[in-house]
Amino acid sequence: EKTYFDYSDYIKAFNDTKASSFVISASSAVGVVGCIALIVSSKKTYEKNKAKAITLSKVFECKNNLLYSKSMKILLVNDDGFDAVGIKELRKVLEEYGEIYTVAPHVGMSGAGCGLTTFKPYKVHKVDDKNFRVEGTPVDCVIFAVSHFGKIFDLVVSGSNHGFNLSHDIMYSGTCGGAYQALMQGFPAITFSEDRKPTAWEVKKWGKEVMDYIFKNNLLSKDYFLNVNS
Repeated sequence: EKTYFDYSDYIKAFNDTKASSFVISASSAVGVVGCIALIVSSKKTYEKNKAKAITLSKVFECKNNLLYSKSMKILLVNDDGFDAVGIKELRKVLEEYGEIYTVAPHVGMSGAGCGLTTFKPYKVHKVDDKNFRVEGTPVDCVIFAVSHFGKIFDLVVSGSNHGFNLSHDIMYSGTCGGAYQALMQGFPAITFSEDRKPTAWEVKKWGKEVMDYIFKNNLLSKDYFLNVNS
């Protein structure tokens, strides 16, 4: 456990990054800003909506394609907190794709958006060498992870969130905020969100198929993040 003085370290981390610039674009039709929504539904409408999602994703051209490798280093964050079920289930899915580093808020930080802690210290609790609890926002988590581990990550994944992140919701979403920060610091990112229902956390059922589809079609980019909802 230590106290992490974020402000000066944030400025250093931001200045050190070689992230390519990106333009935040908006779609008036669905209100999605700066991301692609890959929408996958479960149960009876799964196949129908999966086809729609595939059609949607093929509309976009990926400029900075990144190929899947078993040796990937993946940073996992969320906004529901380190102990949330969603992040634990998503971690199980991601373990097949590489080495997982989990840096998540100490408690739930839903609605934090792209907020970060400035001009005051916050504590970071070390669980082990690859897992940390941050008394801050999802953006703080990404900044701390890059500052602590260095720019070692091939991919940043945020989620799985309890509740959809669609349309204007992504402006307030801490799940998406973590992904935005990843882009700013030069990393491709994916967010996962699920419906608020008793049978939630189905990412363990469809997560692998979605990840395989993303890698197979080279959808990862440093120009946008992929926003997956089920």
